[in-house]
Amino acid sequence: MVFGHKIVLDEVIRQDELDFIKAINDVSKGEIPEDTKNLILRLQRPLPPGDDPIRLCGRNFDCDIFNACKLMEMNGVSKCYQSIDEDVNKLCSKMRVPKLLHLKIGCPIMLVKNISSAPVNGLQGKVVAMKEDSMTIDFENDLVQLGKETCTVYSSIDKKIVATRHQIPLILSFSITILKAQG
Repeated sequence: MVFGHKIVLDEVIRQDELDFIKAINDVSKGEIPEDTKNLILRLQRPLPPGDDPIRLCGRNFDCDIFNACKLMEMNGVSKCYQSIDEDVNKLCSKMRVPKLLHLKIGCPIMLVKNISSAPVNGLQGKVVAMKEDSMTIDFENDLVQLGKETCTVYSSIDKKIVATRHQIPLILSFSITILKAQG
């Protein structure tokens, strides 16, 4: 079914630079006046040398495809970490912690669960070592050993946990969703 309405959002929540807001609105309407063009040109600059920039996608599916392709392009041997699921049902497929986690040394990752007080959800790093059931991640020169954690889906209707997954709470982060990038 096609959604036959056009919705225009008119409240800006996380941005207070009026010139930038105007430029985004102009681009979304397909109108590029001279002041918007000049602003965009002023913001244009070469990327710094080193790591590739993170690609932003609108859907997790698009991120998953891009991340898998980038991982295959990397040199080295891939290791797969398989989750242990309990009460498996369709809700497990909705978990952001993957059933199968394919990684290589040096690949960029993002933590998708808070771990105690230090590593937090959204923290990005690189895989520096892999063992059978754990790995070492470099979070900006802070080496952290990670193993499988328990992630759950809670049903507010049934008032109970309806799915459990034991997995290392990481995703590849060559690409992330726009929503995840916003924090």
